[in-house]
Amino acid sequence: MYTVHMVGLMYFYHAAKGRRVLLPDGANPGVGVPSHYCSFFIQPEDLLDSDWWDDFRSDHDLKDAAGNAFTLTELRIPERSVVTFPPGTEKELDTSNLETDLAKLLQMDPTLDIKPETADTIAQVPIERGTLRLYAYSQTSVVQYTTDLKGDITITVTPEREEGVAKYLKLRGSSRSRGTEIVFANAYDLLAGDRAAHAPHHDQQLHNHPDASSATPTTTAATPTDPHTGPNGHSHFKIYGKLDRLRNGSKLRHPAPPIGLASLPFSHQYLEVVAAGPETPTECSSTCC
Repeated sequence: MYTVHMVGLMYFYHAAKGRRVLLPDGANPGVGVPSHYCSFFIQPEDLLDSDWWDDFRSDHDLKDAAGNAFTLTELRIPERSVVTFPPGTEKELDTSNLETDLAKLLQMDPTLDIKPETADTIAQVPIERGTLRLYAYSQTSVVQYTTDLKGDITITVTPEREEGVAKYLKLRGSSRSRGTEIVFANAYDLLAGDRAAHAPHHDQQLHNHPDASSATPTTTAATPTDPHTGPNGHSHFKIYGKLDRLRNGSKLRHPAPPIGLASLPFSHQYLEVVAAGPETPTECSSTCC
Protein backbone atom coordinates (compact mmCIF):
# COMPACT_ATOMS: atom_id res chain seq x y z
CA MET A 1 0.00 0.00 0.00
CA TYR A 2 1.03 3.60 -0.53
CA THR A 3 -0.53 7.00 0.12
CA VAL A 4 -0.19 10.18 -1.92
CA HIS A 5 -1.05 13.47 -0.20
CA MET A 6 -2.13 15.77 -3.06
CA VAL A 7 -1.45 19.31 -1.85
CA GLY A 8 -2.35 22.52 -3.65
CA LEU A 9 -4.01 23.47 -6.93
CA MET A 10 -5.38 20.33 -8.59
CA TYR A 11 -8.57 19.91 -10.63
CA PHE A 12 -10.18 16.46 -10.52
CA TYR A 13 -11.59 16.20 -14.04
CA HIS A 14 -14.17 13.49 -14.79
CA ALA A 15 -12.51 11.18 -17.32
CA ALA A 16 -14.08 8.33 -19.29
CA LYS A 17 -12.71 6.07 -16.56
CA GLY A 18 -11.87 7.50 -13.16
CA ARG A 19 -10.41 10.99 -12.85
CA ARG A 20 -7.71 12.89 -14.69
CA VAL A 21 -6.09 15.34 -12.29
CA LEU A 22 -5.13 18.62 -13.99
CA LEU A 23 -2.44 20.73 -12.31
CA PRO A 24 -2.50 24.30 -13.70
CA ASP A 25 0.93 25.72 -14.56
CA GLY A 26 1.53 28.36 -11.90
CA ALA A 27 5.16 29.20 -12.71
CA ASN A 28 4.14 32.64 -14.03
CA PRO A 29 0.82 33.45 -12.32
CA GLY A 30 0.78 37.21 -12.83
CA VAL A 31 0.87 40.21 -10.52
CA GLY A 32 0.22 39.68 -6.83
CA VAL A 33 0.48 35.88 -6.67
CA PRO A 34 3.68 33.91 -5.98
CA SER A 35 4.89 31.27 -8.40
CA HIS A 36 3.55 27.78 -7.81
CA TYR A 37 5.59 24.64 -8.50
CA CYS A 38 4.77 20.99 -9.04
CA SER A 39 6.96 18.73 -6.90
CA PHE A 40 7.25 15.43 -5.12
CA PHE A 41 8.49 15.62 -1.54
CA ILE A 42 10.07 12.37 -0.42
CA GLN A 43 11.49 11.19 2.89
CA PRO A 44 14.99 10.07 1.85
CA GLU A 45 14.75 6.69 3.57
CA ASP A 46 11.86 5.84 1.22
CA LEU A 47 13.72 6.69 -2.00
CA LEU A 48 15.40 3.68 -3.62
CA ASP A 49 16.29 5.13 -7.02
CA SER A 50 15.42 7.95 -9.41
CA ASP A 51 16.22 9.35 -12.83
CA TRP A 52 15.33 13.04 -12.80
CA TRP A 53 15.99 16.34 -14.57
CA ASP A 54 19.34 17.91 -13.79
CA ASP A 55 19.05 20.91 -11.44
CA PHE A 56 15.48 20.04 -10.38
CA ARG A 57 16.30 17.79 -7.47
CA SER A 58 17.22 19.29 -4.09
CA ASP A 59 17.59 18.22 -0.47
CA HIS A 60 16.04 20.43 2.22
CA ASP A 61 17.74 20.44 5.60
CA LEU A 62 15.00 21.17 8.13
CA LYS A 63 14.14 20.90 11.82
CA ASP A 64 11.00 19.59 13.44
CA ALA A 65 9.11 21.28 16.29
CA ALA A 66 11.46 19.69 18.83
CA GLY A 67 14.54 20.98 17.02
CA ASN A 68 15.56 17.63 15.55
CA ALA A 69 17.26 17.90 12.16
CA PHE A 70 16.02 15.92 9.17
CA THR A 71 16.13 16.05 5.37
CA LEU A 72 13.43 16.09 2.72
CA THR A 73 14.12 15.42 -0.95
CA GLU A 74 12.26 17.53 -3.50
CA LEU A 75 11.87 16.35 -7.09
CA ARG A 76 10.37 19.18 -9.14
CA ILE A 77 8.67 18.75 -12.52
CA PRO A 78 9.96 21.51 -14.84
CA GLU A 79 7.89 20.85 -17.97
CA ARG A 80 4.43 19.74 -19.06
CA SER A 81 4.21 16.03 -18.26
CA VAL A 82 1.95 13.08 -17.50
CA VAL A 83 2.43 11.51 -14.07
CA THR A 84 1.55 7.84 -13.64
CA PHE A 85 1.01 6.29 -10.23
CA PRO A 86 1.11 2.47 -10.28
CA PRO A 87 -2.34 0.97 -9.54
CA GLY A 88 -3.15 -1.71 -7.01
CA THR A 89 -5.66 -4.54 -7.29
CA GLU A 90 -8.82 -2.46 -6.83
CA LYS A 91 -11.31 -2.82 -9.68
CA GLU A 92 -12.54 0.78 -9.65
CA LEU A 93 -11.96 4.25 -8.22
CA ASP A 94 -13.73 5.28 -5.03
CA THR A 95 -14.13 9.05 -5.06
CA SER A 96 -15.82 9.07 -1.64
CA ASN A 97 -16.60 12.67 -0.71
CA LEU A 98 -15.10 14.48 -3.70
CA GLU A 99 -18.46 15.03 -5.38
CA THR A 100 -20.02 16.74 -2.37
CA ASP A 101 -17.10 18.55 -0.75
CA LEU A 102 -14.67 19.70 -3.46
CA ALA A 103 -15.02 23.31 -4.59
CA LYS A 104 -16.63 23.44 -8.05
CA LEU A 105 -15.11 25.86 -10.53
CA LEU A 106 -18.09 25.79 -12.89
CA GLN A 107 -20.34 27.04 -10.12
CA MET A 108 -18.05 30.06 -9.77
CA ASP A 109 -17.96 30.66 -13.52
CA PRO A 110 -20.26 28.56 -15.77
CA THR A 111 -18.49 29.89 -18.90
CA LEU A 112 -15.27 28.01 -18.14
CA ASP A 113 -14.28 25.51 -20.82
CA ILE A 114 -11.94 22.99 -19.21
CA LYS A 115 -10.63 20.02 -21.16
CA PRO A 116 -7.32 18.15 -20.71
CA GLU A 117 -6.26 18.72 -24.31
CA THR A 118 -6.58 22.53 -24.14
CA ALA A 119 -5.66 23.16 -20.49
CA ASP A 120 -2.35 24.85 -19.66
CA THR A 121 -1.01 22.31 -17.19
CA ILE A 122 2.36 21.49 -15.69
CA ALA A 123 1.16 17.92 -15.03
CA GLN A 124 -1.80 15.66 -15.67
CA VAL A 125 -2.43 12.50 -13.64
CA PRO A 126 -4.79 9.72 -14.78
CA ILE A 127 -6.21 7.79 -11.81
CA GLU A 128 -8.51 4.86 -12.53
CA ARG A 129 -8.35 2.67 -9.41
CA GLY A 130 -7.93 3.08 -5.68
CA THR A 131 -9.46 5.69 -3.35
CA LEU A 132 -9.55 9.49 -3.48
CA ARG A 133 -10.78 11.22 -0.34
CA LEU A 134 -10.86 14.87 0.76
CA TYR A 135 -9.58 15.74 4.25
CA ALA A 136 -9.16 18.87 6.34
CA TYR A 137 -5.56 20.02 6.79
CA SER A 138 -4.10 23.18 8.34
CA GLN A 139 -6.85 25.70 7.43
CA THR A 140 -7.37 24.13 4.01
CA SER A 141 -8.12 20.72 2.49
CA VAL A 142 -6.01 18.00 0.87
CA VAL A 143 -7.00 15.07 -1.34
CA GLN A 144 -5.44 11.78 -0.31
CA TYR A 145 -4.95 8.97 -2.85
CA THR A 146 -4.49 5.43 -1.56
CA THR A 147 -4.11 2.09 -3.30
CA ASP A 148 -3.32 -1.42 -2.10
CA LEU A 149 -0.26 -2.00 -4.28
CA LYS A 150 2.20 -4.34 -2.56
CA GLY A 151 5.96 -3.99 -2.80
CA ASP A 152 8.05 -1.15 -4.17
CA ILE A 153 6.46 1.81 -5.98
CA THR A 154 7.69 3.20 -9.30
CA ILE A 155 6.16 6.53 -10.37
CA THR A 156 6.82 7.65 -13.94
CA VAL A 157 6.79 11.22 -15.25
CA THR A 158 6.61 11.47 -19.05
CA PRO A 159 7.11 14.85 -20.79
CA GLU A 160 4.50 15.57 -23.43
CA ARG A 161 6.95 17.00 -25.95
CA GLU A 162 7.86 14.47 -28.62
CA GLU A 163 11.56 14.24 -27.76
CA GLY A 164 11.00 14.19 -23.99
CA VAL A 165 12.56 11.34 -21.99
CA ALA A 166 10.50 9.71 -19.25
CA LYS A 167 11.73 10.17 -15.67
CA TYR A 168 10.95 8.05 -12.64
CA LEU A 169 11.28 7.68 -8.91
CA LYS A 170 11.29 4.29 -7.18
CA LEU A 171 10.17 4.14 -3.56
CA ARG A 172 10.49 1.45 -0.95
CA GLY A 173 7.29 -0.36 -0.02
CA SER A 174 6.26 -0.12 3.62
CA SER A 175 4.19 -2.08 6.12
CA ARG A 176 3.18 1.11 7.96
CA SER A 177 -0.54 1.72 8.40
CA ARG A 178 -0.70 4.08 5.39
CA GLY A 179 2.15 2.37 3.58
CA THR A 180 4.77 4.61 1.99
CA GLU A 181 3.67 8.26 2.22
CA ILE A 182 4.38 10.66 -0.65
CA VAL A 183 3.60 14.35 -0.96
CA PHE A 184 2.69 15.53 -4.46
CA ALA A 185 2.25 19.31 -4.42
CA ASN A 186 1.31 22.14 -6.76
CA ALA A 187 1.81 25.13 -4.48
CA TYR A 188 4.09 28.05 -3.73
CA ASP A 189 7.21 27.47 -1.63
CA LEU A 190 5.83 26.42 1.76
CA LEU A 191 9.19 25.50 3.27
CA ALA A 192 9.76 29.15 4.17
CA GLY A 193 12.62 28.51 6.57
CA ASP A 194 14.60 26.80 3.86
CA ARG A 195 14.25 29.38 1.09
CA ALA A 196 17.58 31.12 1.58
CA ALA A 197 19.61 27.93 1.32
CA HIS A 198 17.89 26.79 -1.85
CA ALA A 199 17.06 30.10 -3.54
CA PRO A 200 19.15 29.49 -6.69
CA HIS A 201 17.19 26.31 -7.35
CA HIS A 202 13.77 27.38 -6.17
CA ASP A 203 13.67 30.65 -8.04
CA GLN A 204 13.96 29.04 -11.47
CA GLN A 205 11.42 27.12 -13.51
CA LEU A 206 11.22 26.23 -17.19
CA HIS A 207 8.43 27.82 -19.16
CA ASN A 208 5.67 25.35 -19.95
CA HIS A 209 6.50 25.24 -23.66
CA PRO A 210 5.94 22.24 -25.95
CA ASP A 211 9.71 22.30 -26.53
CA ALA A 212 11.04 22.76 -23.03
CA SER A 213 14.60 22.08 -24.19
CA SER A 214 14.69 25.57 -25.72
CA ALA A 215 12.83 27.28 -22.87
CA THR A 216 14.66 29.73 -20.67
CA PRO A 217 14.54 29.89 -16.87
CA THR A 218 12.54 32.72 -15.37
CA THR A 219 12.65 34.22 -11.91
CA THR A 220 9.58 33.88 -9.75
CA ALA A 221 7.34 36.75 -8.77
CA ALA A 222 8.21 38.33 -5.44
CA THR A 223 6.42 36.76 -2.51
CA PRO A 224 3.49 39.06 -1.67
CA THR A 225 2.88 40.56 1.73
CA ASP A 226 0.10 38.07 2.41
CA PRO A 227 1.19 34.79 0.81
CA HIS A 228 -2.35 33.45 0.80
CA THR A 229 -4.10 36.14 -1.19
CA GLY A 230 -1.43 38.60 -2.25
CA PRO A 231 -1.71 42.38 -2.15
CA ASN A 232 -5.07 43.89 -3.04
CA GLY A 233 -6.78 40.54 -2.44
CA HIS A 234 -5.30 38.65 -5.42
CA SER A 235 -6.43 35.04 -5.10
CA HIS A 236 -4.26 32.03 -5.87
CA PHE A 237 -7.41 30.51 -7.33
CA LYS A 238 -6.99 32.67 -10.43
CA ILE A 239 -4.24 30.23 -11.46
CA TYR A 240 -7.05 27.77 -12.17
CA GLY A 241 -7.88 30.07 -15.08
CA LYS A 242 -4.93 28.42 -16.88
CA LEU A 243 -7.20 25.41 -17.33
CA ASP A 244 -9.83 27.38 -19.25
CA ARG A 245 -9.57 27.36 -23.04
CA LEU A 246 -9.54 31.17 -22.98
CA ARG A 247 -7.27 31.33 -19.87
CA ASN A 248 -9.86 33.33 -17.95
CA GLY A 249 -9.73 33.03 -14.17
CA SER A 250 -11.11 36.48 -13.35
CA LYS A 251 -14.18 35.18 -11.49
CA LEU A 252 -12.39 32.52 -9.46
CA ARG A 253 -12.04 33.06 -5.72
CA HIS A 254 -11.16 30.64 -2.99
CA PRO A 255 -14.38 29.49 -1.28
CA ALA A 256 -14.86 28.84 2.41
CA PRO A 257 -13.51 25.39 3.34
CA PRO A 258 -16.12 22.64 3.66
CA ILE A 259 -17.43 21.97 7.17
CA GLY A 260 -17.21 18.62 8.89
CA LEU A 261 -14.26 17.07 7.05
CA ALA A 262 -12.22 14.49 8.92
CA SER A 263 -8.65 15.57 9.70
CA LEU A 264 -5.97 14.37 7.30
CA PRO A 265 -4.16 11.29 8.67
CA PHE A 266 -0.43 11.58 7.99
CA SER A 267 3.07 11.09 9.32
CA HIS A 268 5.00 12.67 6.43
CA GLN A 269 7.50 15.27 7.67
CA TYR A 270 6.66 17.80 4.94
CA LEU A 271 3.10 18.01 6.22
CA GLU A 272 4.28 18.26 9.81
CA VAL A 273 6.62 21.15 8.98
CA VAL A 274 4.04 23.07 6.92
CA ALA A 275 1.32 22.64 9.56
CA ALA A 276 3.64 24.01 12.26
CA GLY A 277 5.16 26.78 10.13
CA PRO A 278 4.24 30.40 9.41
CA GLU A 279 2.81 29.67 5.97
CA THR A 280 0.02 27.24 5.18
CA PRO A 281 -1.61 26.62 1.78
CA THR A 282 -4.87 28.32 2.73
CA GLU A 283 -5.62 29.45 -0.84
CA CYS A 284 -4.23 26.33 -2.52
CA SER A 285 -6.91 23.67 -2.42
CA SER A 286 -8.27 21.19 -4.92
CA THR A 287 -11.35 21.61 -7.12
CA CYS A 288 -13.50 19.72 -9.57
CA CYS A 289 -16.24 20.16 -12.17
